[in-house]
Amino acid sequence: MAKLVAFLRGINVGGHRVQMARLRDEFEGLGFTGVETFIASGNVIFQTPRPSLSTLETRIEQRLAEALGYAVPPLVRTPAGVRDVVEALPFTSDEASAAHAIHVIFLRTALDAEGAAQLHALDTPMDAFRCRDREVYWLCRGRLHESLVPATAFGRALGRQPTTMRNVTMLKRLAAKL
Repeated sequence: MAKLVAFLRGINVGGHRVQMARLRDEFEGLGFTGVETFIASGNVIFQTPRPSLSTLETRIEQRLAEALGYAVPPLVRTPAGVRDVVEALPFTSDEASAAHAIHVIFLRTALDAEGAAQLHALDTPMDAFRCRDREVYWLCRGRLHESLVPATAFGRALGRQPTTMRNVTMLKRLAAKL
């Protein structure tokens, strides 16, 4: 059995409230074992025989859409993948210590060269972006709502794919748990 983590988009934000017990029930309904949630923001740890991550993402997304009545794209990673995301922070220690927060945006597929260039062009004195594999690191020197990055340009750079964002502090806690 492989242990995996599903990062779900749209859980307990934007008016969509979901009890963690319900999420666990839905994952168990898919035949997963060892299901547990990590903080109430759509992080689900589970075990399953090793099918492809894309197949799992499709199955989870379909199940949650039926159960909750709205799209909940999952981004599935292995425990090693989560630890790698945390260990590969692309900012210097001085940059990180001066930041208000660092976020990781999980992607289904890596950005192409054009998307990565568009994203880097959005760097501001308050915001810095770095792309790595299927993640984008966002260093915020102020509060997220104070960002100078236009949301439409940000969305265009990421392309039309499911994404979800997590704070690095939470990811470090999750990686330690895994």
